[in-house]
Amino acid sequence: MKTARSRYPAPKTPQCPDCKVDMEPGIIPDTWNALVSDRSAWISGIPGDNLLTGLKLTGKLMFPIVSFRCGKCGLLREYAFRPTERHG
Repeated sequence: MKTARSRYPAPKTPQCPDCKVDMEPGIIPDTWNALVSDRSAWISGIPGDNLLTGLKLTGKLMFPIVSFRCGKCGLLREYAFRPTERHG
């Protein structure tokens, strides 16, 4: 009997490859201007060009980026575990 496996891995706390300690989760926000911030995301596929926004991302899967930091040495690692929505 086959077991059901997710196409996208479950978020888990990685260990620092150098220090071998659990890393702390966080985010690196994208700042558009002084009033607007958003969470960074990885977008699947190659974007097209858009005259107004620069990139055509309509219909592309968005994967929010989770950053992990080692409390001992400060190493940062970024992961994009699961998509949240399609852009546009």
